[in-house]
Amino acid sequence: MSDREPIPEIPLRMAPESSKAKALVDGSYGHQEAGDRHKLGGDPDWIQGDETPECPECGEPMELYGQLDHLGSVEGLKDGGMIYVFLCRKCYITESVLQFH
Repeated sequence: MSDREPIPEIPLRMAPESSKAKALVDGSYGHQEAGDRHKLGGDPDWIQGDETPECPECGEPMELYGQLDHLGSVEGLKDGGMIYVFLCRKCYITESVLQFH
């Protein structure tokens, strides 16, 4: 892992500006509202279990850069899914992981 401090968790809140964007994110999956889990940094909110990738260059575990929650029922990431984006701050390589219920 990098010698740097981990990125602190920064929750992101959706603010759709057009009526089309508002309609897209107007939905939920189970008890979870669309977009409630968007964030930068912190620890991943795994749906299926830990899949933290290792950097293909240095072999160290990568750091969560951010996660993107589903957008609701119309353009969902299969069953309320999430995309996790990881970064190796030593090698500047990224990887992503998709999980869903």
